[in-house]
Amino acid sequence: QLLQSLRNYESPLSDVVGAEIPVIADGGAIPVAESRDISASARITLEPATEIRLDAYTRRMTGIFARTSDGLFAIDDPAPGRERARGLGLMLRHTGRATVTARYSLMSARIHANDVDFAPRFVPSQTAALGLRYNLTSKTTLRGSSWIVVGRTARLLTGQVEVEWEDALSRVREIGGTGALDMSLSPAKLPNYVRFDFGIEHELSLTRSKNRLRIAFNVDNLLGRANVGSWLRSPAAGIGDAVPMIPLSANLSLHWAY
Repeated sequence: QLLQSLRNYESPLSDVVGAEIPVIADGGAIPVAESRDISASARITLEPATEIRLDAYTRRMTGIFARTSDGLFAIDDPAPGRERARGLGLMLRHTGRATVTARYSLMSARIHANDVDFAPRFVPSQTAALGLRYNLTSKTTLRGSSWIVVGRTARLLTGQVEVEWEDALSRVREIGGTGALDMSLSPAKLPNYVRFDFGIEHELSLTRSKNRLRIAFNVDNLLGRANVGSWLRSPAAGIGDAVPMIPLSANLSLHWAY
């Protein structure tokens, strides 16, 4: 991999701001990242409409830029590091008038850089998801999904940081203040996260034409559960307020095919 990034993935604000700072590897101060992967997959068809799939992988990476600095963006000179990761996933799907898809995965990852060995904050230990599509009529579909994430950690934030993930109507993300990651303590455990989404989709065929209009309405995070991305830490009070992401929101979309 000849293209590296100075984005600090250990910062919870990397979930809010997707900006990268790309740099080209030169084989010297900026090494060429390498990855060695082994993966395997097996699929079992129980009947024409039901299948089970099992996936497993292991990966080792060297020469990656690992961020262990306290800045929200890695504008300093990050040291090359190495990473090892492994995972196991199970998927069950039944297709019919009601299509149900269930997924469960186990994963682990460790990064070593600057003589520090740590688990990256963006890798949970377990995830589970359940999706449902039900054809109410030939043109109307109900959709539902749930998502569970367990075993995430994050570096604590210090200083004055204010984050509004997305306004429910304008979908605008707001970030304010200054802050840094507290590297003096081990990463703090984040609460387990459970999310439910629900939606309905209807297709209209315009008279005497091949044009089709699909209308979809969706409610995300139906129960309004806060997805905590990090904790704000006060030196005097210890762990303080949470930094939430993805609030309860609704959206309406139109898709015109012609």
